[in-house]
Amino acid sequence: MKRTAALVLFVLAVGSVWNGFFIESAWAQGDRAAYEKWMNSVVVVLTSDGGQGSGFFINSNGLIVTNYHVVSQKQSVKVVLRNGRSYTGKVMAFNALYDLALVSIPQASPQYLQFAAKADLYQGAEVVAVGAPQGLGWSVSRGIISGFRKINGLVEMVQTDTAINPGNSGGPLILSKTGKVAAVNTSKIVEAEGMNFGVLGLEVAACFGGRTEQYEQMHPKWSAHQQGMNKALAQLEANPRQTLQTVTNLVKNTFPSADAYMLIAVAHIRLEEFDQQAKALAEALALNPSDTYVIALMAASLRSINKAKEADELLTFAVSFDPYQGRLWVARAKARRELKNYPKALEDAAYALKLNPNDDEAYFERARIRNAQGDRSGALADARKAQSIRSDPQYQKWIDSMPAGGAGTNNAPVAGIPVFPRIETPPPPTSPPPDGQQGPPEYYRAWDAFKQGDYHLALDYFSKASAKAPQFMPIHSGRAWVLQRTGDVNQSMNDLNWILNIDPNNTDAFFVRAHGWLILKEPEKAIQDLDRALAIKTEPRFYALRSVAWKELNQLAHAEEDKARAVQAGASADDIRTWREDMLTDRNVYAANRACACFIDACGW
Repeated sequence: MKRTAALVLFVLAVGSVWNGFFIESAWAQGDRAAYEKWMNSVVVVLTSDGGQGSGFFINSNGLIVTNYHVVSQKQSVKVVLRNGRSYTGKVMAFNALYDLALVSIPQASPQYLQFAAKADLYQGAEVVAVGAPQGLGWSVSRGIISGFRKINGLVEMVQTDTAINPGNSGGPLILSKTGKVAAVNTSKIVEAEGMNFGVLGLEVAACFGGRTEQYEQMHPKWSAHQQGMNKALAQLEANPRQTLQTVTNLVKNTFPSADAYMLIAVAHIRLEEFDQQAKALAEALALNPSDTYVIALMAASLRSINKAKEADELLTFAVSFDPYQGRLWVARAKARRELKNYPKALEDAAYALKLNPNDDEAYFERARIRNAQGDRSGALADARKAQSIRSDPQYQKWIDSMPAGGAGTNNAPVAGIPVFPRIETPPPPTSPPPDGQQGPPEYYRAWDAFKQGDYHLALDYFSKASAKAPQFMPIHSGRAWVLQRTGDVNQSMNDLNWILNIDPNNTDAFFVRAHGWLILKEPEKAIQDLDRALAIKTEPRFYALRSVAWKELNQLAHAEEDKARAVQAGASADDIRTWREDMLTDRNVYAANRACACFIDACGW
């Protein structure tokens, strides 16, 4: 199989947590007011399954443009403004071929960006990219326009050497001279330096703004292609063979697109024509190499025609450029199971579960690996766990088919197209740091920022520290603590769970998680975590916070006992009072965020 993956365009939406923070670049010596406008026009877009990208306002009524691959097929997303406020945004329209989407929020946007005229775009023109690379919101980079390209012979793209990274997707590429948008940042070629691409800004109007007669003359086959795709999709359930004929004729009469070949592949899946499915997926992958869903399906197709080794090679390359997609690790686990490389297959399944502890596909695949190894009890436990996460008749059928005694052999593939959840938390370090290891400078700068009340700056420094020293565990527990201060308690608790999964004796994590339980009004769980911390080592803060938890339960005698222990261990009464006041403040912040979200949902915004 030719390795078209060598030209893979890395999708720039990422499942890391947004740490909103404006990095003012040293080279920004121009009009500060212009830069402020650009910053305030840009937003961070977060999805419910952990995806993230950027976007920007295009009018004063709260209309935002971003990439389709950022919002995928979501009906709503979370939109975060530079001032820290967040809103539920409705996905108003999207176009998969152009990789564009429109999102609307119930908030006026006094500052927004306009699109540059094509006559103003030329090779060598200076441009600025604004977005959230690696979760660092409102970061700026600069470069030039390197060239102009066409995808599928239709979509006009701007090529630039401006540095863009995962998280920049959907953000603007702005002409420095005019302050207008040249392109919507979309993708990059990972294996090359400075080869980044954005959809031409004017294509937004072409896709969503009521196509003019001139546009239809420029792209006379676009409407016919869209109408044909809609017709083929309507035929799929009842007559997949007819869908094949419709789409095949459509590609011949209009133009090829990744969506068209994906629909052909799905039709072949329905007809169990796996060799033809593989060919269609290869065409889709060539047209849109960044789609990890296509890569996972391509690997499944290769396995179905006894090419598990080729599937393993494809997925090994894929995880090297996008290690945050659990679906890729699960897919490689399947390939390695078929190659009988069970230890490596188990490692891949375990890593997928580190990315998302509720990944039912990963649990089910691990069940099949353990079954192949003869570990029937472990296999059943994992299969039942998968079924408990997502009730699926296929899972239950596999469980029921296990023999009464001995190891089972039911490793038949599950029918249908699998659904793989995205990453919800960053991958944890594999082991605790060596004794005496010191944190990087950014770790201490994070705490300085925290003490000054700049939580977003603190989160940014924690992210930078993690990139330098991922095995220094205090970074992760510190970040979780700051997340609670910002009201993002749920994400904090997710992070703490995977910290304790890697390092079960991490007393910092137990302490911070106990604080989180108190914010969530679950003092019993807080006491359990503090008991575990105290069983490992004695610290006054553990007694102090447990005293607060006992007080929440109205167990005043226990509260006084722990208060006395805390004082005896070195804490003061003021320390204990501060712990309680901080907890109540964080609880109020969390409650206010939830009330705002519920209000927006109730209004249908």
